[in-house]
Amino acid sequence: MLLSPRPGSAVTGGSANSSPHAVRLAGGSAGHGAGVSSVILDTGIVYAYYDRSDDWHTRARSILGGRTGTLILPSAVIPEVDHLLGTRLGADSRTVFYRGIVEGHYYVADLPRAGYSRVLAINQQFGDLDLGFVDAAIVALAASLNVSRVATTDRRHFPPLAQAYHLELLP
Repeated sequence: MLLSPRPGSAVTGGSANSSPHAVRLAGGSAGHGAGVSSVILDTGIVYAYYDRSDDWHTRARSILGGRTGTLILPSAVIPEVDHLLGTRLGADSRTVFYRGIVEGHYYVADLPRAGYSRVLAINQQFGDLDLGFVDAAIVALAASLNVSRVATTDRRHFPPLAQAYHLELLP
């Protein structure tokens, strides 16, 4: 499914044979042996997947469209992606994103209760980075699910987090 672009905006998605939400989960659920092939998605990489004009689009497609593991979409990331898609690409792009969630192309993961204190601790530990909730929640979720791979376009906040928490940044 291709979306008609708004005037002046990028066309979202892939080809006529591959919709932008056509990413499939492979095996298991997060937290149950899925750590090796699973990847946690940050806002930027998800947005880039839907926006062909984004500098990270091709790399995002390689992660979201060409992988064999579970795509873990933190629930904290959803409002950010929703906002970016809506303001930059329009309502139709949001609908495609929602469809991907509804159809199970992403494993939506909520931060466990104990993860909130971890978010606070991570923000305090890396106070100089001004991380905010979502980036710290991704790190806390990675720890709680025992997943070390994080797909992100954020090369400001995540390299020091990756070093401290032994995360592999993709792409």
